[in-house]
Amino acid sequence: MNHIWETGAYTAHLCMQDDVWDAPKRDRGRWSGDLDISGRVISDVFGDSLLLEDTLRNLITGPDRTTTGIPDYTGLWITTLYDLYLHSGDRAF
Repeated sequence: MNHIWETGAYTAHLCMQDDVWDAPKRDRGRWSGDLDISGRVISDVFGDSLLLEDTLRNLITGPDRTTTGIPDYTGLWITTLYDLYLHSGDRAF
């Protein structure tokens, strides 16, 4: 079990670049579907809320804007925002 946990934490850490990327060796994209899962891991393992905030912000306003216009991705963006709030308690963000 420890090896599985360490592998998951290591994988999440690889995705933590300027913000949270999916597949840093492949497409290096931001995806709210992947962030919904990896965001919870990052919050639990590393306690990093700033990187998650930047990624959430970039998903809506950044050059990719992969969240806007896709209802499923928008829903996952909202659940990630809610999970971030549960972990950080930051109402201002």
